[in-house]
Formats: sequence, C-alpha cells, structure tokens
Amino acid sequence: MVFLLPLVDVLAPVAVISDGCVLKAVAYNLPDALWFASLLNLQPNPFILRYRTFYVALVLPFIHEFGQFVGLFPGTFDTLDLITYLLVLSIFIIIWKNKRSQKVCSA
Repeated sequence: MVFLLPLVDVLAPVAVISDGCVLKAVAYNLPDALWFASLLNLQPNPFILRYRTFYVALVLPFIHEFGQFVGLFPGTFDTLDLITYLLVLSIFIIIWKNKRSQKVCSA
C-alpha cells in the first residue's frame, strides 16, 4: 500500500480540480480496492474452513472503516470504501467459485 501513496498524491489534486467522479474514485477508492484484493489473493483456499486467516481478511477492511467512523483509527469514513470492498469481495467470490468448479470438472 505504501508504494501507492505517491500515485494518490498525484491524482488527488487532479480529481478535485476536474470534479470528475471517475477520477475521484481512482484517486481515493482504487488504493483501497487494490490492498483488499491483494489481501484476498494471498489467502489460501476459502472453501476449506480451517483457514482462519481468510475470515480475518474478510472482516479487516470493514472493521477498519467502522473504526474510522467511531474515531478509533485515523482517516475519514467513506461509504464508497465499503461499496468498493463489497465489489472486490464479490469479484473474488465469483473467481473462486469458477476455479472450484473447474477443479471439480477436471477431476
């Protein structure tokens, strides 16, 4: 995530000046989506229930946003971050289910 900070610093003023929704989403929500996608991608098979790290990875971004909402963590609570997390999670569930069905079909 740290390596993306210069990108946000560059894109944020452009997004504010142009007032474009797409640029704002790229500047503020894309880094959140990327770190959550990376975290999910590092997890072992989610369909094997003994991996507790998978469940921690699922709730971590939502706990972080809630912590920002109540003031436990620095930052600004953003509903679009929650939507971004849900979108990334939905994409990963679809990918994992497709991988699982391909393994079942090929076996």
